[in-house]
Amino acid sequence: MAGPSKGVSKTARASTRMNKGAARPADLEGVTRLVSLDGGRGAYLFLPGGRTVRANTNSAEFDEAVAALAELGLAAKVDSEIAEFVVRWPKSAWPAVQARMLAAREAGVEVDDAEAVPA
Repeated sequence: MAGPSKGVSKTARASTRMNKGAARPADLEGVTRLVSLDGGRGAYLFLPGGRTVRANTNSAEFDEAVAALAELGLAAKVDSEIAEFVVRWPKSAWPAVQARMLAAREAGVEVDDAEAVPA
């Protein structure tokens, strides 16, 4: 008899069931990608194919999962969910997470040579 997996939260099990049918980017847009944990210090990230990652929001694992979602065209979805967390919990760790992600994105933007040299 198959019962609930030990050591796996109800949230992780539910997200796995919820995401299994989403395979195309159009299907992925409507699915929640993040669940806030521990005042924004951690999060569940729901990746396509039913994979769920639990990571600290200041970790490389979190950044890699967000980058994987961005590669699937879900960057705007993740950004909007983080912005919603910031509004919902302004005294949590989410404002710092949002600021760090924006700073990293700005630092990673390549400047076109035509823009770098004034005419």
